[in-house]
Amino acid sequence: MPLNKIIKLFGFFLWPVYFVSRFIKRDNNIFLFGSMGGKRFADNPKYLYLILSNYYKIENKKYIWISRNKEIVDMLKSRGFSSYYLYSIKSFYYLFKAKYYVFDISSNDIFFWFSGGSIKINLWHGIPLKKIAYDEYPFSRYKFINSVVYLFYKIFVPWRYEKISCLLATSDEIKNIFSSSFRIPKDKIIVSNYPRNVVMLNNIKGEEVGISIKDFYIIAKYKEKGYKIIIYLPTFRGNTGDDFDKYIRFRILNEFCVKNRIVFAIKEHPMCKINLDTSDLSNIMRLGKYNDIYPFLRISDALITDYSSVFFDYYLTQKPIIFFWYDLKEYLSKERDVYFDYNKVCVGYKVFNFEELLICLDQIFTSKLRHQKQVEKILEIFFAKKDDIKNMDEILEILNIR
Repeated sequence: MPLNKIIKLFGFFLWPVYFVSRFIKRDNNIFLFGSMGGKRFADNPKYLYLILSNYYKIENKKYIWISRNKEIVDMLKSRGFSSYYLYSIKSFYYLFKAKYYVFDISSNDIFFWFSGGSIKINLWHGIPLKKIAYDEYPFSRYKFINSVVYLFYKIFVPWRYEKISCLLATSDEIKNIFSSSFRIPKDKIIVSNYPRNVVMLNNIKGEEVGISIKDFYIIAKYKEKGYKIIIYLPTFRGNTGDDFDKYIRFRILNEFCVKNRIVFAIKEHPMCKINLDTSDLSNIMRLGKYNDIYPFLRISDALITDYSSVFFDYYLTQKPIIFFWYDLKEYLSKERDVYFDYNKVCVGYKVFNFEELLICLDQIFTSKLRHQKQVEKILEIFFAKKDDIKNMDEILEILNIR
């Protein structure tokens, strides 16, 4: 049986390894990065890794991407970056020696079982609109059941409850939320920019890894020919169902896009399962669910979403946003509670059915951009460094990079 399958099935037997790893002398010059359980090359860890690898080439500093995906490793190496497949001897060496583990969900984005004694930096993966972690499932309810669940997770998936060294927030408002939701003191939360937002306005060497280069090339070519690029990012629905395809008449939408020189690109949430065939729809594309969306957002002309917090980042582009709320009442009644009133923080065009969506699409590129003043107010609340998104001083200080 391959090593990766053995570890997946019997990983909890590695508890002794974890305790031993806490006493190994670690190297301050080795930095490991990973994202979403090691499955993808995306989000804040990706862009911090690229920023450091491209612009902070300091003698003896090693920036290494650890992945469970051999294709990602090979692509990074072919472009001159340092990367190792998780289940390899060289990877195990660095897992034990690295002082810094940088991730966006948990240290198991790299590998939890060798992480004892490391400095764990969680860059997280979005400004929370819906309640998360302890705020979502307070342990005061169903005490007996939750205590059993807690014990199970503590043994078999301990990274869900690990103590991190540092957590990234984009403003003091978000810092307060994270302190509550993750039950960590505020002095362990730094306020700085999201590294991923750098690529919203600037390209960077290596960004093409982790995306469909073919899809990006096709969209970029359409862009050069004067087409408008619209990205649709429906969010994950745990209770109300991932059925946005029932609310969009795609053949009519395709005809509209052909007539108006629009390319409509859809990327569903990684946890969604959608059966949608776009093979005979000339101007509608479906992007891979695990692909990094941020290079696509940079070359897009408008965003359509519903409850995904990606719209916070998209505000930085000053481009139009359409909120497609076809199931707003049902969603609010059945899904998670929220930190903010949707109507106050969702600043943009709001539509509730397919007909309204088409009307809105017909207007957003011909009428003067609205909502700019409201967007500026939102940015002041959620982005402490909105005027200089390349500034990573606080992160660099935590990493001890000068």
